[in-house]
Amino acid sequence: MTKYIKNIILTSRPLNVAISIATTALAANMLDLDNSNLLVKMMIVVATSVFIANALNDMFDHKVDTINRPNRPLASGSISLKGLIAAVIAVSIVNLVVLFYLNAMAFYFCLCLIYPLIVMYTPLFKPSPFIGNAVISSILGFVFLFVDICINKTMSNMVPPFILAFMLTMIREIVKDMQDLDGDKKMNLNTLPNAIGIEKSISIIRMLSLILFGIGLFFWKELGLSIYYLTTFIVFIVLPVGYTAIKINKVLSFKTAADVLKVCTAAGLVVIYLMK
Repeated sequence: MTKYIKNIILTSRPLNVAISIATTALAANMLDLDNSNLLVKMMIVVATSVFIANALNDMFDHKVDTINRPNRPLASGSISLKGLIAAVIAVSIVNLVVLFYLNAMAFYFCLCLIYPLIVMYTPLFKPSPFIGNAVISSILGFVFLFVDICINKTMSNMVPPFILAFMLTMIREIVKDMQDLDGDKKMNLNTLPNAIGIEKSISIIRMLSLILFGIGLFFWKELGLSIYYLTTFIVFIVLPVGYTAIKINKVLSFKTAADVLKVCTAAGLVVIYLMK
C-alpha cells in the first residue's frame, strides 16, 4: 500500500500540484480573499484537477512514455493501469463533491470547459501542432480565472495574470515537445517539432518570447504597475527566457531548457503577485 501511494503521488507530478496550490493561494491573496474555507475548497479542486489531468495523460501516453519517460510509474510498471484508474475515480469523486459547494458559475466553468479539455487533451488536442500546446497552456492559466469566478463571479480581474501564465507555459510546452521528439516520431504524434522541424520550432519560441516580453512591458505601463514588478519581470522572466530562446539546441539541451523554463514558471508567480 505504501508503494502504491508513493507511485500515485509521483504520477500526480508533486511539483506541478504544489505550484497549482501556490497559484490558487496567490490569486486569492491578489483578490483580498479573507475566507479560509473557500480557499481550501478552491485548492482541493485545483490540486485534484491537476492530478486527474496528469494521470489521464500518463494513461493515454503510457506507450510513448516507455521511450520518452521510462521512469514514470505507469511506463515503468511500478503501478498498474487498473490501480491508476481506481485512484483517478476516487480523486474525481472528491473533486466533484467539493466543486458542488462552490458557486454555480465556478461549477459550470469546470464542468463545461476545464474538464472536457483535460479529458480530450491527450487523445484529441495533443497530437495537433500548436493547438495542443495552446490547450495545455490555457488549462494551467485557467487557475487564475477559476479563483476569480469563485470569489467574485467574474474573470475580468485575473485576465492579465492568465495571459502571462499562458504565454510562459506555451513556450515551455513547445520546448518539452522538442525534448520528446524521438518518442513522438516513433508513435506518429504530430507535435509542432515533428510537424515543422526543430529549427522552425525554435524560431516560434523566439517569436513567442518577444511577444511575452512585449505583453509584460505593456501591462507595466498601461496598468501602472510598480518598479518591483518591472524588476522581477526582467530578472525572473526576460533574462532567463531570452537566454534560453537564444541558446537552446546550442549551449542548452532541450531538457535543460525545459528545466530552466519550469523554474521561470514558478518564479513567475512572484512577478504575477506584484501585479496586485
